[in-house]
Amino acid sequence: MSDNFGYYEILGVENDASPQEIKSAYRRLAKEYHPDVCDDPECPRKFREINEAYQLLIDPEKRTIYDTDYGGWSKFSQDKNYSNSLDQIIINLINSLNNPYSLMRNYAVEVLVKIGQPAFEPVIKASESKDEVIRRKCCDILGRMGNKEGIKPLIRLLNDPDRYVRRRAAKALTRLGDTSAVLPLIKALQDPEVKVRIRTAEALGNIGDNRAIEPLIKALKDENVSVRAQANISLERIGWIPPEDELGAEYYISRGQWDKCLSIGKPAVNPLINTLTHPDSEVRNSAVQTLADLGDMAFDAILKASRSKDRVFRRKACDVLGIMADPKAISPLTRLLNDRDRYVRRRAAHALINIPDEKAVPSLIKALKDREKKVRSRSALALGNIGDVRAMKPLIKSLKDDSSTVRLSAITALGQLGQPQAVDPITRLLKDRNSRVRYTAQKTLKNQFHLEKRPLTQKRKNKRFTQPNIKETEIYYTKIQSNTQGKNLFCPSCSYPIRKEDNFCQQCGTNIKKCPKCSYPLQTDAKFCTKCGSTLKLELSMKDLERLQKLHDLKNKCILTEEEFKAKKRDILNFND
Repeated sequence: MSDNFGYYEILGVENDASPQEIKSAYRRLAKEYHPDVCDDPECPRKFREINEAYQLLIDPEKRTIYDTDYGGWSKFSQDKNYSNSLDQIIINLINSLNNPYSLMRNYAVEVLVKIGQPAFEPVIKASESKDEVIRRKCCDILGRMGNKEGIKPLIRLLNDPDRYVRRRAAKALTRLGDTSAVLPLIKALQDPEVKVRIRTAEALGNIGDNRAIEPLIKALKDENVSVRAQANISLERIGWIPPEDELGAEYYISRGQWDKCLSIGKPAVNPLINTLTHPDSEVRNSAVQTLADLGDMAFDAILKASRSKDRVFRRKACDVLGIMADPKAISPLTRLLNDRDRYVRRRAAHALINIPDEKAVPSLIKALKDREKKVRSRSALALGNIGDVRAMKPLIKSLKDDSSTVRLSAITALGQLGQPQAVDPITRLLKDRNSRVRYTAQKTLKNQFHLEKRPLTQKRKNKRFTQPNIKETEIYYTKIQSNTQGKNLFCPSCSYPIRKEDNFCQQCGTNIKKCPKCSYPLQTDAKFCTKCGSTLKLELSMKDLERLQKLHDLKNKCILTEEEFKAKKRDILNFND
């Protein structure tokens, strides 16, 4: 916008010139001062002034307003006896501050700023107007006038109900930069409007008062990125050097300087814990890693956070304890396995994977029945890492879980335990409906139990049998390398160590069924040896013998046909003729 408001003089026409004369003058001057044909460095500025004057004077309505409010300004400004006429011009200019045309409103602001001190008091009175547009323009005028007496009305306008008025008041105080505005500006840092907070932080940085340091540090946690960035810039302008305490830690957290937080040590723990609820996930994860690196200095504070009512704190506490991998964390993590929030239970189970301690076994076994599948899956993996034989039966039950993820984790865990009684349950999963489960079962049997897959030509005829004879299965496993050579054997029921010469388990009293060839301990219902692959002889109870005798009697009396006899016999023997 031009600083010269004598638009008639710019175009070189009289005040009563016709629109045709104005247009002719504009064309003549535009050809002369156009930047493409004029080499003078002043040509661009003169061309803008010519274009500005033409745009205003060619419009009849704008020209009328200009002739009324601005046309006499240059004449009165050079006359020493112009007070009454100037007062009227000022009043007209203030009334034009809410003109529907933005160009005219901006012209009014420019002229009032140029008038200066005579317009100061009327502008202050106008700042109390009920019209929010006039109050906004008054903020602009007071800021550009540079009069320190304008600070009080601007402080009052910082609490204006209109957000645009508050924005412009903060910007005007940035121009004035007086220490008397520090406390109101500090209060304005809590304003709900983002741009008000940004401009307030900028004003505090320009003033450079040390009272603004602590509020600006708090502003470093603002949810808006621009506010945090401006607070950083303002602190640098003030020349503040962060101390080695919580205040300095908050500053370094806002700057993302996590190594500085580590060097501060214990004073940085509380600010880091408060950062666990930060809206940015990268900031939260960095805070978790820093707390874990602090180790014992942060352990007590993390335990306190694990009991917080805020579920986010409890989740992040699980993450930190898992990274620390301190055995002291077993107790709080097992407690969190029963938390009401499913994500807390998930993370507690995941943390226990990194802390293989036998104290967690009972809680993890209980967690295998959790309604959340990821909790069950991670609990199974944690039990596998611990390697306690107490988890054998619960893990075998987990092989029948509805979730394929849980079945996969159970297979992996049983492979880590390496107990021979897990072979048969894992073998059954070779027919699982999920391809990943089948693949994992095959790899576990081969790598952990040294069993190899080999197809047979003869197929099973009766699909009703749950455990067919080895000669009639589609696939079976042959031992290619003994994994028990030089090691203790275990009871198939309770996994208690036994010797080859023992006929019963000293722990649970179960009779030990052994392979007649290699004396390897087997499950009581096993049909073949998992070590040497030999078929076992069928052992029948007295009840089964009585049932067979009745079948023969019914057949001899021709009550049962040959096919019915064979079918019922198979049901008893669980064996194909």
